[in-house]
Amino acid sequence: MKKVSIFLAAASMFAAMGFSRLPENNAIIADAKGGEAQSFVDTLNIREKIIGLEDRYLDEYSSGNYADAYNIAVQRIELNQSIGVADTLYYYLAGFAAFAQSSVDNSMWRQAIEKFEAALSLGYSEIETDKGQIYHLLYSAYSYSGNEEKAMYYLQTGLNKYPEYTQLAYDLINYYLERGLNEQALENLEQLIMSDPENAILHLVKGKTLDELGETEKAIAAYEASIALDPTNFDVYFNLAVVYFNEGVSKNNLADNAITNTEYERLRELADVEFKNAIEPMLMAHRLSPDEAAAIETLLILYFRLRAKYPEFEPYYHYMNKLLSGGSAATTDAPFRNFVVSGTVSNADGALAGASVAVKGSRTRAVTDVNGRYNIMVADENAVLQFSSRRLRRQEIVVGNRLVIDVTLR
Repeated sequence: MKKVSIFLAAASMFAAMGFSRLPENNAIIADAKGGEAQSFVDTLNIREKIIGLEDRYLDEYSSGNYADAYNIAVQRIELNQSIGVADTLYYYLAGFAAFAQSSVDNSMWRQAIEKFEAALSLGYSEIETDKGQIYHLLYSAYSYSGNEEKAMYYLQTGLNKYPEYTQLAYDLINYYLERGLNEQALENLEQLIMSDPENAILHLVKGKTLDELGETEKAIAAYEASIALDPTNFDVYFNLAVVYFNEGVSKNNLADNAITNTEYERLRELADVEFKNAIEPMLMAHRLSPDEAAAIETLLILYFRLRAKYPEFEPYYHYMNKLLSGGSAATTDAPFRNFVVSGTVSNADGALAGASVAVKGSRTRAVTDVNGRYNIMVADENAVLQFSSRRLRRQEIVVGNRLVIDVTLR
């Protein structure tokens, strides 16, 4: 199972929660007036030690010294216990440090679980802006330690208690995907997308899930929706290209088993259409990650297959061959160049959200955000951008040597 990368902004968490659960000063003074002066002094000394641990924990955790941060949190817990205080925040922080340390020390899962469960049992009050995280952490810790029953208990408990905490919904989707329960994953993905329609990653995962279910056209639509929201993600271009590539392989296999030459040629032609469709998204993936071997190898296969039919692919084939033979994308002359164009789309009333920006003659698209901003990758200076929105006149602009293009639609 792939470990979730978690890093909490500890300083903001401390500000939100406060450091201690110590008695108020006037309560301590009242004890002193009752004749317990030495106890009062001892309590103040302990309090000073506790305060001294605050910055040390933050420093060690921020520096990646998670084992030391854990030990400091445990020290603070023990000091608070000596004056009769259950410091639930530091039970949580000890668990948090142990969770982080478990990436290099599997024995720390037990400590993470122990401290998180102790925090809950002692009435840990979660951060107002991040309620539900402790259930995500307990689900993850139990999952990594192999206790699926307890993992699902905390996942379901967290979902019931904090349905608005989306990380738990992601956990549930990952749970389904890891077990091949794609239909259940898709159902939950649809719900998440309804609540967060501009989340490009959700559309990417939806595309992958649909592809696993054999829903090719729907998978392509989901990938294209993800690209429109974020045209700089390698994975979505690569996965989209793989869908087309696999369709081409499937049709090519049918051609190999064809009985007549006519059927063979027809299926080969259909396979070539799919292979050609795969080139543009795979080339975009290559442009985003020029030294990624999987993209280079796939493009080499595609250009080799199609170069006789499309002579313009010949230089691309030789370029990919050089890269695969040990050349670097940084030093090998490419038959293309690419760059990202950014800008703002507006109308007479101001910034225009949801406007479409497309590269003419390609599947590359973007959608403006709530501030009318967009980013889109183009192949070269000859690219033409098409800007459109409902009830407004579409505009086409040649990119040229500009990196920023602002447009007003009327």
